[in-house]
Amino acid sequence: MTACAFGAFAQKNIDLEINLLLPQNNTAYGNLVDGQDSIPFFFEITNNGTANVAANDTLTLTYVGSFVGQNTNTKYRITEELSNYTLASGAKDTLGFFLKQGDVIASSSSENILVKFPHNAHDTLRVFIYGVDVNGDLFADDGVDEVTGSISGNNITGAALTFGTPTALKDLFANKAEVLNVYPNPTNGNVNIKHALTTAAEASVKVTDIAGRVVYTQNFGKQAAGEQTFNMNLSHLANGVYAIELTAGSQKATSKFTIKK
Repeated sequence: MTACAFGAFAQKNIDLEINLLLPQNNTAYGNLVDGQDSIPFFFEITNNGTANVAANDTLTLTYVGSFVGQNTNTKYRITEELSNYTLASGAKDTLGFFLKQGDVIASSSSENILVKFPHNAHDTLRVFIYGVDVNGDLFADDGVDEVTGSISGNNITGAALTFGTPTALKDLFANKAEVLNVYPNPTNGNVNIKHALTTAAEASVKVTDIAGRVVYTQNFGKQAAGEQTFNMNLSHLANGVYAIELTAGSQKATSKFTIKK
């Protein structure tokens, strides 16, 4: 679910629905080459309401994916407005384009925004939609909360994608000299780790799922040398096997643990 700022009351009965046609969910690609490789980004918009989208209405589409600042590597959301666009009650329309790796997709006030899907990693591509009439009033759309600005339900669509060969859980333990003490294991979500730090250093933890996705991080600040114990509440994570890595300066220790609620 996402949120946007709105300031008026809905009037027209227009229930917008958006579905991603391409790429399909769980599509696997090779690592994309700048200036050469593209992926299709096509979606279908449906008007499930009783009123028509008129030419003086405005639909706003927001794209969320690997759109990265050329200089800062900041991630951006790309927003596009469809004006002078019509869609009758009950009608559907297909829109889309190709995303070429390395191309400029938009510009901020300070830099170009590039299409930059990652190498050897998982990523997601999403699009969400809402509409306002000529007076700036939101459509009466169940997927848009007029009070909080939350957008949910059929107003959002997306796909999980894979690029190259993501790091699997087993790969995270290659050439690791130190083993991290994790307890209890299995756990219902309350996790403790214990390890002896060789020198005083900033300590942080990273938790990764079996697909190699980072699902939790925490920085514990500077810690003294010697045996240290850290506690984390990971009850929000689903049941399954996870990797955990403690980093303290140049020192690293890893282990696996299981969440079983």
